[in-house]
This record gives sequence, C-alpha cells and structure tokens, in this order.
Amino acid sequence: MLKLPSLQNLLNGALFTLKRFPLVLFCSLIGAVVSIYLIGIDYSNETAKVTSYHLLLVASLGLTLFLSIALYTETNQKNLNFKISANVIGAAALAVYYFFLPERFEQIEMYRFLLFNIGLHLLVSFSPFINQGNINGFWQFNKTFFLRILLSGLYTGVLYVGLALAMLAVDQLFNVKIDGKNYFRLWVILVSLFNTWFFLAGVPKDLHQLNEETSYPKGLKIFTQFVLLPLVTIYLAILYAYLIKIGIKWQLPKGWVSYLVISFSIAGILSLLLIYPIREAEGNNWIKVFSRWFYRALYPLILLLIIAIYKRVSDYGITENRYYILVLAVWLAAIAAYFLLSSVKNIKVIPVSLCLIAFLSSVGPLSSFSVSKRSQMNRLEELLIQNKILVNGTIEKKHAKIPYKDNARISSILQYIDRTHELYILQA
Repeated sequence: MLKLPSLQNLLNGALFTLKRFPLVLFCSLIGAVVSIYLIGIDYSNETAKVTSYHLLLVASLGLTLFLSIALYTETNQKNLNFKISANVIGAAALAVYYFFLPERFEQIEMYRFLLFNIGLHLLVSFSPFINQGNINGFWQFNKTFFLRILLSGLYTGVLYVGLALAMLAVDQLFNVKIDGKNYFRLWVILVSLFNTWFFLAGVPKDLHQLNEETSYPKGLKIFTQFVLLPLVTIYLAILYAYLIKIGIKWQLPKGWVSYLVISFSIAGILSLLLIYPIREAEGNNWIKVFSRWFYRALYPLILLLIIAIYKRVSDYGITENRYYILVLAVWLAAIAAYFLLSSVKNIKVIPVSLCLIAFLSSVGPLSSFSVSKRSQMNRLEELLIQNKILVNGTIEKKHAKIPYKDNARISSILQYIDRTHELYILQA
C-alpha cells in the first residue's frame, strides 16, 4: 500500500528547512505581505505605493542573495561568526540598494533590477562550488535544482487550482460573496510561501554524495537529442544560408540577425550543458563531434553578429540593447576559444562569467547605462554642432533648416534620453 508521510514528518521537514534557510523564507514572507497589501491598497497614496514596490524588489533580490550565502557557508562548513557576518553584509547591500532606489521606477532601474536578479540566480548555481566540489557534482546540483523548480511549480499550480475552485464552490453554493481579490491573494500566498518553502525543502545538502552521483534522466537525453539539437541544426542551416546570401550579394547583414545568432548560441550551449555527464559514455561519440564542431561553427556567426551590430552602432550609437549584443558577442568568442583550446573544459566557467557580466554591466562607468548615455550624448552634441545649433557650447535659437535625417536622429536621441535617463542630463 502507498505510505503517506505523517504530519509529524512534514512538520519536522518544514522546521528543518526554516532552520536551514531562515532569511530566504523571511524574504518570501516580506514579499507575500507586501504583495497582499498592494492588492488592496488605495493607489492615491503615492508614498505607500512607492515604498511597497521598493520593499518588493528588495525582498525578491534577498531570496537569491541569502540562498547563495546559505549554500556557500553550509558547503564550506563556515563557523557561526562567518555566517552572521556574511548575512549582515548581504543585508547591508540590500539596504543600500533600497535607499538608492528612485521614487519613479524608470526603465533604467527596471534593467538594473533585472541584471541583479540574473546575476544572483547565476550565483546560486555555483555558490556551493566556489572552493570545492567537482564538475559532476556541480552538474548534478543544478540538475536537481532545475527539476525541483519544475516540481514546485507543478505542485503550486495544482494546489492553487484546487483551492480556487473550492472558494468558487463556496461562493456559488452557499451565497458567500468572496471578493475577487482574494483569488489573487491566494496565488500570492502559494507562490511566495508554499512554493518557496517546498522548493527549499528539496535543495541538495550533501555535496560529497552529489560528486559521486552518476544518474542521468533518460527523458533529458531524449529532450536534448530530439528537440534541442534539431532546433540548433535548423538555426545553423538558416544562419549559414543567410551568410552565403549576403556574401554573394555583398551587402551588410540586417540588425535583426543578431538575435537569431544569440538564440542559436544559447540553444547550442544549453544542449551541451544538458548532455555533459554522458559525453564520455559508450555510444555517445556524436556528442564529442557535436561539441567540437559547434564551437567552430560559432566563429563565422560571431563575425556576422559583430558586423550586424557594428552597422547599427556606427549609424545610431550605443544603447543598452546594442551594448549587451556586443558584450555577448565577445563572450561567445571567448567561451568558444576556451572549450576548443582548454584541456580542462570546466562548465562552471559559463555561469561564473555570465554572473560577472551581469553585475559589472549594471553599475559603474563601464555599465551599459553609463556607456549608452555617453554614446548618445556625444552623438547629440555632434549633430547639434554639425547643424550649427550648438555654437561654442551655447544653443543658437536662430539657425538654418535642419535636414530631415538629422532632425529625426536628434528627435530619436532626445526620446531615448527622456525614456531611459531623464532630460535633466541635458542641462549642461
């Protein structure tokens, strides 16, 4: 007969997870409370709304930040003082982020929050393996993470549908009027608390056991071999056909091809990561062949990517999107060179390097925002000087008629600055 877990075992497991990840669960609780508050808030209260959104952003980042710290300190068996110090530094970083958030959450802050989120999620993937653990353990850890995410999502979805239908039944059968907002509140509680708690309960703890783990899901191999790899092959055929076409016609590539090259690269690298543990298994020589030729096939496409984005940059300057396409092109070239030339071929290089890119490109003079702002301001100044609108650092109100092309470019730059950086930077 099927033996169900006892309530005591479930309670003990929940308490163990709470003891193991207290700050992560605290952040999920803050996120749930703030989200529920926002559902019923009077949006005429601007201060309360802004404060709530800021707390929600900080709680979201805190989930992954404190999880990374917990996994690192646990795996490396750090003492209590080290754990407290690491968590205090993490909390201080979140506090700094909170106090520097502007009242108006503009596009630039949305991008920065997204970059921080990506960087912290990548940090979780390798934080237990910074000082120890082999590559197989790293792969098994992330495999378990990925499967746990899917399982948590499935349980949360089924539970929500069941409870929402129960609420609807009570509403319809007993004439108990249930506010429609309560369905959203239920969803928030399940996603923020149940989903997070359930996910954390399955986070691997024994790193040594993971290092020795050799199991490989058969479904994963089927998915990679019969879904991902055919998609990669289709992308490759399309891109090389386009490469031949522009070579014959001797024309510059379209800017849109950049996204196709990046999609192809991501799908190919993901395929190689998914089949990494079975690359040496008997009968899988095709994996070695695919791996070797995939990275070689990348270089002509990287060149195509650089040419396509260079044309856009030379005509319109750098924006955040073009910045990341250029950075990803350089990253792809470096990763391809590493896996072709290195004898180690450590797959941890991929998330570690992407994590560094996410953080370094989010703040500072080399960030996507600073570089884009300088590029667009320089283009604006050049256009104003060329059209004798800006003379000796002063705007001339009376000037000759501006050519349509330059007029459109000036207008486009001003719209970009207003949308992304605000017009006050033009004051000088």
